[in-house]
Amino acid sequence: MRSLSLSLSLSQINKSLKKNHVYLSTFENSIGAVDKMLTTTMSVSRNELLQKLDLLEQAKVDLVPAYTLNSMFWLDKDAASRFVKNALWESKPKNASKVANKGKANV
Repeated sequence: MRSLSLSLSLSQINKSLKKNHVYLSTFENSIGAVDKMLTTTMSVSRNELLQKLDLLEQAKVDLVPAYTLNSMFWLDKDAASRFVKNALWESKPKNASKVANKGKANV
């Protein structure tokens, strides 16, 4: 019975790893696309780029850095919060519930 639950857990872990691999591959492709776009954009001077665009497109070009910085700030804040939370987390000892119940029984 124990080997069955162990193999089931390994199967679930394998599924999870495959799913994470797909997510990471998609993320890597997205980063590559952003890098390519930025390389192309940065190969032209800002003034030259803005001269080719209408006012709405110029405004969009000006907003991208603001949105990017804002997103990076909130991403870093959330990531830092998760890091601290996980760093401080401690699992309960396996016998913690038995010890707590034993203490209540003696009262």
